[in-house]
Amino acid sequence: MDNTFLNTKTESMIQLTMEMLVKNGKMEWQGSLRKTYNKYLHPDVIDKTSKEMWNILCNGQLLSAFQFESSVGEQAIKLIQPQNQIDASNGNTVMRLMVDSGEQPLEKFVRYKNDIQEWYDDMKKFGLKEEHINILKKHLLQDYGVCSSQERMMLITMDKNVTGFGVIESSELRKGVAKKKEEDIAKAKKKYFEFGEKLGTSKILLQYIWDEQISMQLGYSFSILHAIAYTIILIQQLNLVFYYPPIYWNTAVLLVESGAIERETVEDSDIDAKERTTNYGEIAKAIGKLQSKGVKISLPYINKAEQGFLPNEENNEIVFGFKGIMKINNETSKTILENRPYENLEDFHKRLVLVKREVELKTGKTQMKSLVTESQTIMLIKAGAFDKIENKPRKEVLEDYLKLLNPPKTKLNSRDIAKIAEMGILTNELKEELRYYNFREYLLSMSKIPDEDSKTILWYKINDETNEDNTEYSNNFFMEHFSNDMEENKDYKYDEEGYLLIALGTKRKGSFDSVYNDKISKLTKWINTQECIDTYNNIVFESIKLNNMKGNISAWEMESMSFYSEKAGHELAHVDRERYGIVDFNSLSEEPEVVGFTKYKGLQYPKFKLERIVGTVLDRDKTKHSVTILTPEGVVVLKFYSGQFSFYDKTISKDNGIDEKGNLKKIILENGWFQRGNLVLVTGIRKGDTFKPKRYANSIYQHALSLITEIKENGELILQNDRVQAV
Repeated sequence: MDNTFLNTKTESMIQLTMEMLVKNGKMEWQGSLRKTYNKYLHPDVIDKTSKEMWNILCNGQLLSAFQFESSVGEQAIKLIQPQNQIDASNGNTVMRLMVDSGEQPLEKFVRYKNDIQEWYDDMKKFGLKEEHINILKKHLLQDYGVCSSQERMMLITMDKNVTGFGVIESSELRKGVAKKKEEDIAKAKKKYFEFGEKLGTSKILLQYIWDEQISMQLGYSFSILHAIAYTIILIQQLNLVFYYPPIYWNTAVLLVESGAIERETVEDSDIDAKERTTNYGEIAKAIGKLQSKGVKISLPYINKAEQGFLPNEENNEIVFGFKGIMKINNETSKTILENRPYENLEDFHKRLVLVKREVELKTGKTQMKSLVTESQTIMLIKAGAFDKIENKPRKEVLEDYLKLLNPPKTKLNSRDIAKIAEMGILTNELKEELRYYNFREYLLSMSKIPDEDSKTILWYKINDETNEDNTEYSNNFFMEHFSNDMEENKDYKYDEEGYLLIALGTKRKGSFDSVYNDKISKLTKWINTQECIDTYNNIVFESIKLNNMKGNISAWEMESMSFYSEKAGHELAHVDRERYGIVDFNSLSEEPEVVGFTKYKGLQYPKFKLERIVGTVLDRDKTKHSVTILTPEGVVVLKFYSGQFSFYDKTISKDNGIDEKGNLKKIILENGWFQRGNLVLVTGIRKGDTFKPKRYANSIYQHALSLITEIKENGELILQNDRVQAV
């Protein structure tokens, strides 16, 4: 399809929806995008009047409603309840207007729309006479008594019964208001009253028009031409969700909002073949917004999902795409698609993980690498990609796969002794044998000298240059436990400096290896008992599970896909909210409640009621000092002060010596708290669409931000309130 026709964010959504509808047989392709658009979505052919269609908008069911996406826009739709193009156009203009105090234009518009008599009553209260009201009716009745656009302002001032402005004067007024230049506005106001007085227009009428109508545009003047054009786009959106399954539009919104379509464009480009990095934060935010609107996002089923998000009309859900899964790149996604279908996880493993291809490294060298790596497969499992074909709990699926990757040992040998000792499963009776084993390991770490006669024999010199006490202890240990069974100058000897040398590499009777094997015979026999092998395998596998199976299913989904499925739910959904004073951000007023006042440097400032919310970190913006979190109710943006943001975002480390190149080495003590997937408890206030972390010295909440390190089954939180201190 031609990609040059539609290019803005909303138009990209419209284009994507059309493409999906064509692909799925809901629209008939007309040979080009323009012709298809003209047949189905041209302003001359779309439905503009259906009440059921407009109800979709009024009920808040249209995602990303053009120009009404913000909370202000959503509130305008909720209040105005538009049922036609004129209502929506008026809403598009009036929601942008504002006054310094008193009733806002949007509130006034809604009041008049609900009962036009209130407009007449207000005009009479202002002191207008019937002839004045008739003049105003001519210009403002169709807009419910509110002069909301530049053009309406120009027409009313050009009226011969008002000021009789010509096009030049009315345009000067429009420009002054539009550009918000106080000097130009003052000149226009002066000219407005002068022209009106010359015509003999009533001062009360002139005052009403300026104070009650024109003044509301001084903060933001909008053109009706823009409003009408914007409304046409809005109606096109409504047609797409009313006459076709809404899941196609919803999927297009997610593709654009998450940046997925931009990545695909870059990846498919002949000009720039470099793959664009997946922005998991943007994906998480976009999904969170859709989920809060009731849109279902399903897991990326291995035999059905695509690279990007896929509409599933049958189940009215959006299927998560492979490209959005952590560690899954564009090439891996294509490999998965090209080899479908898969019978089960083992089939996938045999055909994609065990099969290797030659890969060129950055160094120019080549390496054999799996088509899909083990770690990528683990991420697919955590994302639920194999749930349907395995038909068992996801934890069981991952555990079985880890067993496949790490089969239990059937036999142990001396190389496993160190690990067995580390596990702490040796019996007390074998502790002496372990000392012999440790001595041999220590001996092997010493410098070695080739034997003059035998190529297989090496002499190990006991000389610990870092610790003389170790040298003396080792000499004594050898003399006490080994020397009596060995022959001096044949199996051990002293050099000219008096250092002890021991021969290894022969197993003849009397050699160190022979004596050593006799001394640890009980140990070697015990490590091959079934009890030891089973214990060893269990401990090893539990360690593997600990590294790969941390957290619950919700945590796995956030780790792998940056979202929580409807079935798994939010990790913080069952927190004891009453205990910690946690509230729903959406239930808070946009302006915080003032509970008192405080003084600073002689000035008095309001003190606000502090609230608490919890959420999962999705993304951070260092430039704006903001962090986006996903609460159990939806996406919320935290707005920090710059110093506050830096404090919680920084990585804390300490010096750890000098490396071989002379550079200072550092060891990380703690990563920043704004890492994606971290759980946080935030104290502060709601301000408009954002939440501002805040605390007061005498408040019961002494920390604006706390890191949640654990959630107990009873809803109790284990909190870290302070950053790690670098010593």
